[in-house]
Amino acid sequence: MSDEELTITIPAALARELDSTSQEFLAEVLERYAQGGVSLSAAARQAGVSQSELARHAYARGSSTPGTSGTTRRSFAWPSACRRRRWRRMWGC
Repeated sequence: MSDEELTITIPAALARELDSTSQEFLAEVLERYAQGGVSLSAAARQAGVSQSELARHAYARGSSTPGTSGTTRRSFAWPSACRRRRWRRMWGC
């Protein structure tokens, strides 16, 4: 099956409404991603865009990514990692 291109002309009001609806859907997908409900990959699939494009939209909207609360660095610091002096500085132990 080959892909074919179709061009249609629609009224400007309908075009604005479609754009608004797609922007609202994108905002919902970004919110689910920011809350940790879906991965970046899953969110991009749901929105029908690439991961890099979704990341650009998130950055442009000021959306936070899951795990950016400032405790992330310490939550991954295992006790054994804190035994070495240079790792204590790196991990904040």
